[in-house]
Amino acid sequence: MFVPVSGKMLILRGEVVRYIVVEDGKYHLGVNFFDSNPDDMLVLQKYIFTRTRRVLSE
Repeated sequence: MFVPVSGKMLILRGEVVRYIVVEDGKYHLGVNFFDSNPDDMLVLQKYIFTRTRRVLSE
């Protein structure tokens, strides 16, 4: 999965575990990531935290 975040291209590997239709043509996905390029998970975690202000996991 290629994820464009703040001018960076993150490369993450995982599987979709949830797929929820939220409106016409838009979806929420639950993804279990199991591999990534070095530091890509940290970049994604920091991006999500700054958008939601919540810690996702400890």
